Amino acid sequence: MDPQWKYLTQNDETAMRGVIKYWMPHFAPAAPAALYHYTRGETLIQIIESGKLWSTQIGCLNDTAEVRYGLEGLRRRIRERRETAPAGREIETLLRRLDQVLSDPQLETAPAFVTCFSILGDDLAQWRAYSGGEGGYAIRFDPQKLAKSGLSNEILLHRVEYDLGKQTTLLDDILTRAERYYIECEGRARAPNLEEWAQEFLQLYLSYIETFLLCLKDPAFEAEREWRLVYTYRPDDPTCMCFRQRQSMMSRHLPLRLEGKLPITGVMVGPCRYPLLSRIAVSDLLQANGYDPAVIKEVAVTKIPYRAV
Repeated sequence: MDPQWKYLTQNDETAMRGVIKYWMPHFAPAAPAALYHYTRGETLIQIIESGKLWSTQIGCLNDTAEVRYGLEGLRRRIRERRETAPAGREIETLLRRLDQVLSDPQLETAPAFVTCFSILGDDLAQWRAYSGGEGGYAIRFDPQKLAKSGLSNEILLHRVEYDLGKQTTLLDDILTRAERYYIECEGRARAPNLEEWAQEFLQLYLSYIETFLLCLKDPAFEAEREWRLVYTYRPDDPTCMCFRQRQSMMSRHLPLRLEGKLPITGVMVGPCRYPLLSRIAVSDLLQANGYDPAVIKEVAVTKIPYRAV
């Protein structure tokens, strides 16, 4: 039991984990044959040499609008419920406080970090978006091993959901369960008033559902066929945060603590002027860091031709 809670009990925490157990099979279905992480050459070298995947704080992603998408969707559903809820209803305190929290999610300081993957291994749009157009690489992973290697540290691998109907079902269920737990949890009777109870309740409940909200994206991005590793950073986390200077900001990253050697099964060299030299260098990089010859044989070159801008 977390000592920070004044009113929540162990039974309350167990009950609220029900939303995770219910939705996990949907966001973590049978894994595809392979997942690909698109990145630049310098990050590829860091990943291979350190044996750790870099994750990015959600406020530092290329487009924070994609992170806000799920939060804004939930907020719309809340407002619809508030419009139809009877005045003075007890649940109104919960919905009002939740609306307030989501109106200013403070993504810049959120403890959530993600690593992005795609089931597409040689996709022009992703070469352009995530590898700078030249000098990029797509690292191929075994999805089943990748998912298992993060479980002990609560690093969860989820499929991104683009379907509007399924998103609505999730958001409605999140609110329905929130209302039920808010009323039925033992902590409600221990709190001196509904305002304090709603504040503490939401702090825990939102920590359970944030993983799913981060895996909702606008249908316009469906072509990316994305999966995500999601990790929540804690104040006592021994992992050292890393930093990278970009053109417009300094970004924050965490090397994820996965179990065992990274389950890399191959690397695709992206469009570039010297693909053969890059392929040889990647093979040598893998060999120098103890990767199996079978993996080294799976270093390939994109079929997409390089076009100088």
